[in-house]
This record gives sequence, structure tokens and C-alpha cells, in this order.
Amino acid sequence: MSHQQSNRGRGRADTDENDAGQQTVDGRVRRLASSIAPGLSSTFKTDAMSGSTPIRNENEDTDFHGLRSQIFTIYPRSSAFICVLFTKQGRWEMTPPQLSIVIVSWNVRELLLRCLQALPAAVEDLSYEVIVVDNASEDGTVAAVQSSFPEVKVKVNQRNLFYAAAANQGLALANGSYILLMNPDMLPHPHSIARLFRYAEAHPRAGLLGPRIFDARGQDDWRTGREYPTPWSEFVDWSGLAHLFSFMPFLLKNRRLAYDRDQSSAVPLLSGACLLFPPQLPASLRQFDSGFLMYGEDIDLCRRIDRARLQKILVSDARMTHIGGASSKQQPVITALLAVVAMNRYFHQWDGRLTAWLHRALMGLISLTKTVVFCTGSVIHAQWRKRCRTYRRILNWAILGAARNVILG
Repeated sequence: MSHQQSNRGRGRADTDENDAGQQTVDGRVRRLASSIAPGLSSTFKTDAMSGSTPIRNENEDTDFHGLRSQIFTIYPRSSAFICVLFTKQGRWEMTPPQLSIVIVSWNVRELLLRCLQALPAAVEDLSYEVIVVDNASEDGTVAAVQSSFPEVKVKVNQRNLFYAAAANQGLALANGSYILLMNPDMLPHPHSIARLFRYAEAHPRAGLLGPRIFDARGQDDWRTGREYPTPWSEFVDWSGLAHLFSFMPFLLKNRRLAYDRDQSSAVPLLSGACLLFPPQLPASLRQFDSGFLMYGEDIDLCRRIDRARLQKILVSDARMTHIGGASSKQQPVITALLAVVAMNRYFHQWDGRLTAWLHRALMGLISLTKTVVFCTGSVIHAQWRKRCRTYRRILNWAILGAARNVILG
């Protein structure tokens, strides 16, 4: 059998498994409807053409809204399939979920499963669907999700499209009025997503919202709520000055360390680790620029939100923990280069060629210095070899500018 035929066969198998999982949820809802409102189940049949389910209104006193509430109480993880309302015409109608949760994964099975497990407590009673876009994982992610969470929609890519393109796929598939895009290594705290959602509903001027994010040590992640990066801030971070001279506030101005994260407020920049897209956001702002393969797409989006004169809000009582670097640690050399190239693209696009040139020159200086240090030291310290390769790649890019060739080489 050819490789192409094998892929088609696997695709059909994946579809069959998803259909089977959906039918399981379908059956549960039918049985629940029958137990709560006897007489309804006999005509509880899906009309595939209209997206509705005709029923006989045999009991005028049936509490249909109560039935919907009980369905979500018993099956809180179920997706748009069970978003049902009884209308005056006597029909069960499919309604979009209030929220779509989109997660992009690549070889992070256990962290993804933990994230999915935490969703019901974080979402509370909101109706929602979950869409996982998998970038050709090789650790059994797809099978594990389909087995443990059959109601989750899984989009399987045959190759790694990188983050921005895969996120765009998930955003395009979302049916919810609000869309939450989050990393698989996020751990949403109980009530966090519901609080984020309710804040967004109460503040229609918000164009983009994000939670208060903590790192694995329980400390605030400065990447959300910070100022926009500059060539100088990038130099401070990559050179190590931020770590060595953390007691000097002027070096860390970009991080806004004095910002009070106990209060929900508008901020310059939100982290792409978790973003809520409200319905009033134009369609053009519900997609990333896929030219930012893996980094910088959130910064570019925030700049476009600014241009549309919409606010970006950090919601303080919506709290989540971000493990961070779960995917990037698997390919540290390439991901480091991708991060540098993405920032240079951002500077070129938003601040002009001169700013991009300054950033490239500063990164060249850092990488030259660190290439000498780590490549020389790797003779004695074997663990420095990976750093040697990393900064040598960045130096090649800074000199030649052929990012694609440097990445692939």
C-alpha cells in the first residue's frame, strides 16, 4: 500500500472515531431527554439538512430550559451538539456554543490531557466546544485525546505547520460566539475561563482579553501586560543583563514590573499563551499573520488591535498557570532562531528597516560573543555544545540574513 493510501485510510479511521464519539454523546442526550420529559425521545431525531430536531410538544408544562440546564450539569464537557432550546414551533434547535476553546499541540500529550481535564471546572456552566489542532505529534497525542475526550474535535495535520498557521486553522473551525485560544501547557484555575468570559461580556469595548498568568513557580509572568519590545529590550534579555542586573529597574522598563496585576485594566501587550477573542472583533483580527511561524504573532496582533482602536484587557481574577516552553524545549536550537527572526520581522513590519537593522546588529553582537564563549567552553563542558550550536545559527542569520536556509540547515 502506498504512503498516500495509508494516509487516506488513517484519515477515514480518525473521522470514524470522531463520529463514534459524537454518537455516544448523542445517545446520552437522547436518554436524558427521555428521562426528564417522557414522550420526547420518540421523535428526537436529527434533521441533518436543517440542523434541527423536530419533536412533538406533548406536554405544554415541560421545562425545556430546565432540561437544557440539566444536560449541561451532567455533561459539562459536551460541545455544541447539546446546545438545545425549545422554540415556539416545537423544535429542538442546534445553537452555537457560547465559547470555543482552541488548543494547538505538538508532542505534549500529558500536558494537553491535564489541560483538557481542568476545563470543566474553569468553564463552569458555559456551553462550549473544544478544538485541538495537532501538528503531526509523534507521542500518541491524537489517540489519547480521542480516547479520553471523545467530544473534543481534533484536527490532525500531516506535518508541523508551526503555531500561527495551526492556530488559524482552529480559529476558522470555531463555532462559538467567543473564542479562547490557549497553549496546551496552560493549566486554567477553577472559574478562570468563566470569569474571563463574563468580564468580556460586561466590557464590549475590549477587543482582546487575557488572564493573569503565573509561571510554574507561582510568580507573575511578566510577558503578559508588558510594553512592546524594542531592540534594546531584546538585547537586555538575550545578553543576560536582565538576569545579572535585575535590581536596576531602567534595564527592565519593558517588563512593567511595577504594574499592579491585582486590578483588571487595559495593557499594552497580552501573551499569546491565552487569548480571548470577543464577537465584536472583526474577522480580520481573529487570525494571526502566519508569517510569524512560532513567535511574535501575539505582538503583531496586539499592534493591529491598537490600530483598530480597541482595548486589550488583562483580567486579574481569571488566573492560569503556564508551564512554558513545553514544545520549544524539544527543538531548542531551531526555536531560539525562530524567536530572533520573528522579532526582526516584527520590527521591520511595524518600526521600519532601520529598527530591524539595529536589532539584527545587536543580536549579531550577542551571538558572536556567546559563540566564542560557548563553542570554546564546549571542549570542557559538554553541556555547552547545544548553546554553541544555537548562537552559531543566530550569528549565521545575523551575517547572512538567510533565515530559511539557516533554519533548515
